[in-house]
Amino acid sequence: MGVPAALRRGTRVDVWTDAPGAIVPAAPSSAVILQQALFIGAFADVGAVSVAHVCVRRSPVRRWLDRREHDRARTEPDWTRRTA
Repeated sequence: MGVPAALRRGTRVDVWTDAPGAIVPAAPSSAVILQQALFIGAFADVGAVSVAHVCVRRSPVRRWLDRREHDRARTEPDWTRRTA
């Protein structure tokens, strides 16, 4: 375990250990936990909005493309001078 060199002898140092007694990193502070929770929440919101946008937008675009294809099928013989 490393400690800062500027500490004087006898200075108290917090050491975190797990159940078997091995040294582990310190537990995250409440500020870090809050930051992570806000980030995960924002990320989840962006994902939900993106999925909703795709679902809502797909149907009108599909109908628009079908209508456009139908109109093109009606006018295409006039453009190419073909008969059906």
